[in-house]
Amino acid sequence: MKQENQKEIQSKIIEINMLEGKLKQLEQSLNFIDQQIMEQQLLQLNLNEIKKMKKGQEMLFPLGKNVFIKGKIEEPEILVNVGSNAIVRKNAEKAREIVERQKLQIASIREEIAREMEKIIDKISLIEHSMHHKH
Repeated sequence: MKQENQKEIQSKIIEINMLEGKLKQLEQSLNFIDQQIMEQQLLQLNLNEIKKMKKGQEMLFPLGKNVFIKGKIEEPEILVNVGSNAIVRKNAEKAREIVERQKLQIASIREEIAREMEKIIDKISLIEHSMHHKH
């Protein structure tokens, strides 16, 4: 009887470890998604600024982290990568709509991950609860 209990406890501990590993992976995904949401918000702010600019106006264009190039706006259109490296011209308002749609998609993925994490936390809690109340 004691040996059966020990085996049961060991299998529950293994299950908890696996669930905690999955939880860590989901946390990393959540952090990545939060970064993407912040980038989308920054992009929306920038698009709002560009909407106010006139042809020939000078501005700094980012090339990468903390690296910029000075340039002039030739036309108020924006080139948007719409997937599969297809680039289309959009005005600032249309580009803003695309970014908003992407932000909503990312937010819904974030919600799914958060729900999945809650389920795992509940499952771990149930397993731990069953271990404490059996012995």
